[in-house]
Amino acid sequence: MQLRIGTKVRAWDDDRACWWDGEVEFIDVDDGMVEVMILNGDHPRHPWQAETISVPLDPEFIRPLRVSQRSPT
Repeated sequence: MQLRIGTKVRAWDDDRACWWDGEVEFIDVDDGMVEVMILNGDHPRHPWQAETISVPLDPEFIRPLRVSQRSPT
């Protein structure tokens, strides 16, 4: 899997048990982790709220988005 900083991805969030669309911010190949910035919009007054989650560098947890999968922004 080829990921770069800025790649749009779909990442699994273990804490919330759901998938999020986001953007790769950091890749740690040595530890096999990727940091992804997501717009989580959990709070109704702050739908633009962003946070960074760490996910394993594994296709089961992070996948590049195809153009047809991207959510409108």
